[in-house]
Amino acid sequence: MTKRVTIQSAFGKREGTEVEVIDSNEQAFYVTLEDGTTLKMKPSIIQVVRLDDLWDIDGNPAYNVRSTFAVIASDVPEELRKRD
Repeated sequence: MTKRVTIQSAFGKREGTEVEVIDSNEQAFYVTLEDGTTLKMKPSIIQVVRLDDLWDIDGNPAYNVRSTFAVIASDVPEELRKRD
């Protein structure tokens, strides 16, 4: 189903068409911080909008993607852990 929407993007308020995600491989990835902590991050796509009248230099339509991340500290140095 096509749904017309107005969004606030990096380019200001834009009109576009919400595009349904029919397949997604939202795999977790790991980020290592300078303090020795490793974060496990997994994205979750909330909404994809194909923007009207905006294309990249190759002529492809521009998309605005709203997402969120689940973040878990998967490996934390002992000296950073809370002591009871």
